[in-house]
Amino acid sequence: MIPDIRRWVYQPNQEAITFHMAQALTELSQELMTGCFQHYLWKRRRAGDPHCMHCDEPDDTVEHTLFNCPFWAEDRREMEQCVGRPLQPNDVPDIILGPEQELLPDNTSRRRRIEAMAEGLRAYYEVIKMSCLSIISRNFSTSSLARAAIKNVTVVGGGLMGSGIAQVSAQSGHNVTIVELNQEVLDKTHKSIQQSLQRVAKKVYKEKPQEGENFVSETLSRISTSTNLADVVQNSDLVLEAIVENLSIKHKLFKSIDDIAPEKTIFASNTSSLSISEIASVCKRKDKFAGLHFFNPVPVMKLLEVVRTPETSDETYEKLMAWGKAIGKTAITCKDTPGFVVNRLLVPLMAEAIRMLERGDASPKDIDIAMKLGAGHPMGPIELADYVGHDTTNSILNGWHEKFPENPLFNPLPSLQKLVDEKKLGVKTGEGYYCYKK
Repeated sequence: MIPDIRRWVYQPNQEAITFHMAQALTELSQELMTGCFQHYLWKRRRAGDPHCMHCDEPDDTVEHTLFNCPFWAEDRREMEQCVGRPLQPNDVPDIILGPEQELLPDNTSRRRRIEAMAEGLRAYYEVIKMSCLSIISRNFSTSSLARAAIKNVTVVGGGLMGSGIAQVSAQSGHNVTIVELNQEVLDKTHKSIQQSLQRVAKKVYKEKPQEGENFVSETLSRISTSTNLADVVQNSDLVLEAIVENLSIKHKLFKSIDDIAPEKTIFASNTSSLSISEIASVCKRKDKFAGLHFFNPVPVMKLLEVVRTPETSDETYEKLMAWGKAIGKTAITCKDTPGFVVNRLLVPLMAEAIRMLERGDASPKDIDIAMKLGAGHPMGPIELADYVGHDTTNSILNGWHEKFPENPLFNPLPSLQKLVDEKKLGVKTGEGYYCYKK
């Protein structure tokens, strides 16, 4: 019988088989199954019988057997439950559902394989199974590989970024623990994730509310919270910090867990502006340290910057790239350069727009309209600065200016500092360069 690989693909905690082995078995099984089914059709057609052997309908096509024949209804339901939706004709490999099934060539080795498999083979059922395995291999292979390496994720920091990272990790089947200084913050974080998941469910499962409720409850069941980081890291495959942009605080965090975390555990920072190498400098496991820069809002924004230091090992890098893909992100690679890719381009753009405003060259509204209509940007640079938060942008610029004082693009901005001092941080406080208060 063809091995049932579904359980290896759908159960992330089962370590009985690696993804590569499962993929190889799937390909082998599909090749054998194709041969068996072609051999079966050849025998039926040679006998001149155009009727279905099970329901006696005058239709012996593969499409009828797979999607209409009542004899296989129960097996179809099982397969549809497995893939989470009704089977479609285009799910089945083209080689099986081609318009004209070609007879097998008179190849001894192929014929020997067919005859060895044919005994006791439930041919139609196995074809349906192989269609499902084809779907599973396409959609879940990377997730399987990533979860084999990274199953338990610890997110330090329950703010906007931390809660978003925890949500997308749990949605993709990973076990997530959020760590914060006090339980009150954790309760707020858990509630915000629940509300976010409910919005997702309402949009994705609007025709199937029960499935939406299951999605929310199952995702939340994979999220736990704690105020004790030392205990949590004992079972972590990945520890990712999303805390304040302060190098000494990040140093204190990683230094406190470097000696107690398992050797396999990867450390990562979600910093948007600090050097990954400098953050990792207090750790012994520099080969297992990298940057994972997400974008706000995390559940919506598809990009993930995976930042390598010169010490980051290939194994660590590959695991993080696979994990990024598994949680539904498009992962790109960048060296440990100031701002990585996006912020290195975006922050100077916002800064130049603010300098134009400070010089009186144009109004905030006109600057934003110019970039939206003239450059095709979805949001103008002043609007974007308000959205990002002026405390964040100001901190990034000041940090870069301190480190690279000769670069005029990093010079501090008086109007930005004034807004920060007045607590007018943008959208999140209701006022920045624009006013958002109703």
